[in-house]
Amino acid sequence: MKFIPFEKYSLTTPLSIPEARERLAANLEPVPKSTWRNPKTTMPYYGTLNNDGFEIQRIINYRNSFQPTIHGRFSNAMGATTIEIRMRPPVITVVFMIIWFTPVTLVCLGVLISSISSLIRDPRSFQPITLLVFLLWAFGYGLTMFGFKTESARAKTFLTHTFKADQVSTSPSPP
Repeated sequence: MKFIPFEKYSLTTPLSIPEARERLAANLEPVPKSTWRNPKTTMPYYGTLNNDGFEIQRIINYRNSFQPTIHGRFSNAMGATTIEIRMRPPVITVVFMIIWFTPVTLVCLGVLISSISSLIRDPRSFQPITLLVFLLWAFGYGLTMFGFKTESARAKTFLTHTFKADQVSTSPSPP
């Protein structure tokens, strides 16, 4: 879905699974001990690669808590390799945003209900200052989506290019 920070899609490549693994491995650093300070490297991604899939993240020189973790699974069908890709923010980020969005959303609902009931009683009683809480919600949502979507677009371009692939399908459901 375009409105939540999750993506799921498939890539089809003419490469065999070993060739696809080899092309990804050529662009992959092992997982560092600490991701707070990334070493100088020419590799664009770090992560793990196994026989049937991978889990990677882009190496960046700045902090982005919403940067997607990319999970991929290789499968072979009719002479072509299909790579199922799932992107999501790190689990700790999702948990934090749920904890942060819950009270802000409840306050927004309370302000909305209160404002509607005040307007019903007296149409001149509207206070524009009450809309500030909605800006807090919009800021959190915008920050989440911008941080995730900018990095997921870069990852999608990288994966498509690396695997010489065509995007087959996009699934709207979160992984």
